[in-house]
Amino acid sequence: MLTTFRRRPQYIRIQQLSVRRQPHWRWLLAQSYQECRRDPEVRQDKWIGAASKKVFTLITVKSAAKRKAIDQAEQIWEQSGVTRWELEARLLTNQALSDVASAMDLPEMVVKAYEAVFFDVRAYLSKTDYIAGTVLQCDREYYPSEVGRIWQRFAYWGGVAVLETILDHFRRRGWQDYTPIIDQEPAPNRSELDAALERDLLMMFLPSLAIDPVALARATREWVQAQEEAATYCPPPDFAIIPDELVAAGEQALADAVGLSRQRKRKVKRKVS
Repeated sequence: MLTTFRRRPQYIRIQQLSVRRQPHWRWLLAQSYQECRRDPEVRQDKWIGAASKKVFTLITVKSAAKRKAIDQAEQIWEQSGVTRWELEARLLTNQALSDVASAMDLPEMVVKAYEAVFFDVRAYLSKTDYIAGTVLQCDREYYPSEVGRIWQRFAYWGGVAVLETILDHFRRRGWQDYTPIIDQEPAPNRSELDAALERDLLMMFLPSLAIDPVALARATREWVQAQEEAATYCPPPDFAIIPDELVAAGEQALADAVGLSRQRKRKVKRKVS
């Protein structure tokens, strides 16, 4: 009689190795905890256990604090507003969780719960392909309504300083999203920093504006103006200022190097023969 042995499932290991792992993978495992608990690592993960108790409304004294933090974190995740957008962007900068909590006036335990259950990316920030492909989804077009995704892009590639700059710009403008960049003419008295930032955003939206000729024409004008300003600040080099003697010396050095290489090849051929 043949006996078959069934290996224990490895749900956590599969998630950790997957290039398509969603940032809220712990929350997904908590949804099907009764099945996933057959994996010993799932039972040992305290955040998955606390999240599962939240899902199945099981209250235990041991996980009461974590469950309360997960409750608040879930509210932030489901509302999908400015708080969630900023929190996820800050987590992509690898900013200390205590600094994130202080900057956003949130309890540190809530920030830890959100990072662990809903946006687990900090351990994988060095995996550029994963962050760019799965988290940021850089292969998709950017739309003015995707404020959170835009902030994530600036945060990951630019760091905390760049994120603070774009957050300050968004708050000063008082916008709900970035639609005014397309629909409205730029402010006449905007600073150079605001102008550069809004042009960068406009260039991000350019692929999605192909069907809007008015917005496309404005984006083209902005791009031309940006090129003119770039030429003012960074004029092209004047190669005529290079002395002829220096050019001749460089050509002679190159010729000598080529001749020396040919001589070495001839010596090698003689030794072989």
